[in-house]
Amino acid sequence: TALIVPPEEIDTVWDKVSGYVRDALSHSQGELEVRHVYSMLQSGGMMMWIIVDDDEGAIVAAVVVEILSYPIKRVCRVVGLGGRGLNQRIHHLSEIEAWAKSIGCDAMDSMCRDAFEKILTPLGYSKQYIIVGKPL
Repeated sequence: TALIVPPEEIDTVWDKVSGYVRDALSHSQGELEVRHVYSMLQSGGMMMWIIVDDDEGAIVAAVVVEILSYPIKRVCRVVGLGGRGLNQRIHHLSEIEAWAKSIGCDAMDSMCRDAFEKILTPLGYSKQYIIVGKPL
């Protein structure tokens, strides 16, 4: 089951999900640290979704999203996803997609590694951009 965690309840799950967030950020380019995500979750700038194993009753994954509002389009971006058994739980993204649509989003996206792209492709996601970078 995928459950959204309101900003005022982040502290109730943070100890259980911060490791998942840290793992997800370890694959980024250093744009954010865990403390930044925590602050943005508390302020409502990002939203936390938890995946709860129905048999165990335990939080087994966390998904951090942010809403990007462009002049023509509103996008729900997956900022990070971490947890146990993600391949078996990726179908829970459909619950997040339904929520995103209900709040007026036109699309979902994620800046991700090739391995994650392969997991998302069967769910209807496709490569839209290639981002290249260079440290200065």
